[in-house]
Amino acid sequence: LNKTVSRLVSIDNRKVVTFLSHDGKRVLDQQTVEYGTTVRYRGEDPSYENEREKVEFIQWVLEDKTPCDMVVYRDMTLYADCAVSVRHYPITFVLDGEVRVVENVAYGEIPKAPFDVSKIEDETHTYTFSG
Repeated sequence: LNKTVSRLVSIDNRKVVTFLSHDGKRVLDQQTVEYGTTVRYRGEDPSYENEREKVEFIQWVLEDKTPCDMVVYRDMTLYADCAVSVRHYPITFVLDGEVRVVENVAYGEIPKAPFDVSKIEDETHTYTFSG
């Protein structure tokens, strides 16, 4: 008895690529692409600025921080590798109407007066520094 058996085998060559923000907290894009193809990020530039920090996109990296050539051979998660810098703000110290010092202070830090801000009390005045 001579019998031929044929079986249809389906191979799924599609891979999922997920693009995450630099801190890994936000999904910026997710794509399903064919195995061996080059994936391109389709979302908005992951760089941003706010009152606290400036984040500048550099490149896409794998979880271990190695750069990715963007050719897909497996399901991948890519992270936005970014330069993050804390913003600084000028703080001006004025005493008796005179600018004494201007300093740049990082967001979230409490500025400290670089000089004695107390005044000597006299018979008619009492001084209290209010900040």
